[in-house]
Amino acid sequence: MHHVEDAAVEILFKGSPLSEGPKPAIFYFAISAEDSLSQDPFCQPIDHLEDRDVRLISITLPFHEKGLDPYKAIELWAKNLKLLITFIDNCEIEIRKLLDSGHLVPGKIGMMGLSRGGLIALHLAARIPEIASICGFAPVTQISALSEFSSGFADKYEPKHLIDKLYARKIRFYIGNHDTRVLTRSCYEWIEAATDCAIQNGISSPNIELTISPSIGRHGHGTAKHTFEAGAEWTLNTL
Repeated sequence: MHHVEDAAVEILFKGSPLSEGPKPAIFYFAISAEDSLSQDPFCQPIDHLEDRDVRLISITLPFHEKGLDPYKAIELWAKNLKLLITFIDNCEIEIRKLLDSGHLVPGKIGMMGLSRGGLIALHLAARIPEIASICGFAPVTQISALSEFSSGFADKYEPKHLIDKLYARKIRFYIGNHDTRVLTRSCYEWIEAATDCAIQNGISSPNIELTISPSIGRHGHGTAKHTFEAGAEWTLNTL
């Protein structure tokens, strides 16, 4: 596992060192960078791709640093919304630095995000057109669906406002059929709205997909290993 030095956020990756030049890359947002890349079950999509010729990059999400309780992170996001947006700003800066330094290949960059990580992936993809695809595993597609954000004060950051910048990308979401944490219907409605936007803008068959499977885990919000592997394979094939 490698570090990206002198970054404003913690960035770790698996694959060839940056000194070996540009490579296709997949960013994966789940919890901390280290755990996203190495702790089961979070790392299952990474494990599936580890022997491929692609850099697998993760960035530690806010309030997921060592010593903090990840189960309290969303509550802290709601109380520190400016910090969350600053984190997204810093991620964009660091990804652009990797692009500008020739470590990433424009158009051969994928994003994968698990739950809250899906929210981050969507925001970054909307800002960085060089990102080709977004794969969400039970992604947050409606912030107000989370009880911590129920006041609605985060409306301007809702993923629905990102659709006009994302409808032409390759997008695939996976969701349980009874996910009561991020809401199955919210995920479906986002995909439907993105598809409608693409069609209205002249894309007759948009590459926007949703797979709904039987829910597992707490609140129906779990992701099965075969789903992680399918999403990882799809993301790699989009690059």
